[in-house]
Amino acid sequence: MNAKKILPVSFIIFGLLLAACSMPGPATEAPLAPTLPVEGDTPQPATGVPLRPPKVATSTATLAPSGPEDFSTENLNDVPPDGILEEIVSLGFGGVDPLCLFPYAEPTIASDPEDTELMMEAEMVTCGWADGDELTFTVTYPNGRQAGGKKVVDESGRGSFSYRPALDAPEGLYRFEITGRRLKFESNVYFRAPVVPRFYALNEGQLLFNNFQPNEKIRLFLYFDSLGVYVFQGWQEFEMDANGQLLLNAPAAEGYFFAQTESGLELPLTSSDLEQKSFQMNRAISLSADSRAKLQALEASSRAHLACPAGFVSRIDPNAGQVHPIGRAWLYANPRATARQVLSLDPGQALEIASVSPMVCADGRGWRMVYVYVETPSGTLAYSGYVIEIDENQTHQIEPGIALDPTPTPPPSCPGSLTSRLAVDARARVAFTDGSNMRIRAKPGFTQDTLRTVPEGTLLAITGGPMCVDNTTWWRIRTRDGFDGWMAEYKGDVYLVEPFQW
Repeated sequence: MNAKKILPVSFIIFGLLLAACSMPGPATEAPLAPTLPVEGDTPQPATGVPLRPPKVATSTATLAPSGPEDFSTENLNDVPPDGILEEIVSLGFGGVDPLCLFPYAEPTIASDPEDTELMMEAEMVTCGWADGDELTFTVTYPNGRQAGGKKVVDESGRGSFSYRPALDAPEGLYRFEITGRRLKFESNVYFRAPVVPRFYALNEGQLLFNNFQPNEKIRLFLYFDSLGVYVFQGWQEFEMDANGQLLLNAPAAEGYFFAQTESGLELPLTSSDLEQKSFQMNRAISLSADSRAKLQALEASSRAHLACPAGFVSRIDPNAGQVHPIGRAWLYANPRATARQVLSLDPGQALEIASVSPMVCADGRGWRMVYVYVETPSGTLAYSGYVIEIDENQTHQIEPGIALDPTPTPPPSCPGSLTSRLAVDARARVAFTDGSNMRIRAKPGFTQDTLRTVPEGTLLAITGGPMCVDNTTWWRIRTRDGFDGWMAEYKGDVYLVEPFQW
């Protein structure tokens, strides 16, 4: 989840439709982020050229589909079955990528990778880099293996990459890293093995079907794009093997596919190709109510691991609009305790409920998706993520409505000094250095060892304190690149560190 400039409603609708098609990330006409190789592949040289897409191994005991069989345009049945449209109008779903339009003061994470399935893409986006910066991308598998590559940032300031592990890659937590010359950003994503039928676009014109019923028959439909209209070309029937798998050669140039099971379930093709994603988006709009209900039921089954056990009963009405934390809280990128902590939340801070997302449960906690709006000198930032609604002791952590007093009580100030404006878990920045760098010290006190100096505007997280030394309030801080130490909040009558939400 992420921080971004507030988006128009069209982007929100687009995202909901995209989720229904099991395709993370919006379709856009902006350049694609590089797709990293899976384990065993070798990245291309660091020239800014996109890395090779992942290759899917098909020789393991758990992934050994029959085939490959051939999908041939010469063997197509050109009569569309009932309910299959002969033409699908393209509504575009393109435009400028909105994530990095916000004027970021310095590099920051704009979007975290979202937990998903193996062979589904997860993307991490950072913004605010300088044109020409060289970034290193690294993915670390649960077993310690790594994949990576490099890219040179263009004038957009965007540094991003997407990644999808193979179906036979290990299930678990993957660490994503983006490293520049001065800063390093880290997030993580949990890739789970798929438990519902899927079919995937592989390299070299192949399709892989997985998790179908043994010997189940499916119909594969082909469309071509003709001046903004997807035109039906025909369909061909295939039968899964005894393991519910099939490998298919489908080299139809510039063709667009979807599959239909014997029960009438219409499945989108899972692909990293932007044009395939756009086709699936347009097709999703044309689905009948029955087909849409079947697809929604399938996606609900794929998220069964997030179902809440007995005793975890939400007190939040999804239509309540706003809620607030009872005590100090964190906004997490994904609904699990190991996800990146995106934003520190004050008691009583207004949170907007994502009404389309019910409470989900993971790590013995109940999680609620929310939006947080933060005013900055450059405009309004909209954060999205998850808060703990019910903790591991089954104690409710958020309440409906807006608290009467959302302002936290400040800590007591040192005698004869300025009033402290900071608190533990708050965000801040270096406010005034009179042209000199600000000192980060090993311990509180102006005579303690200097560990590092940082310039005015440096972003900080308050992790400990306060302590009163030399008639000054000192806080333990951590910089964006993970450096820890102590800083004076003020000196004399001048504030050196000020509250600043980032």
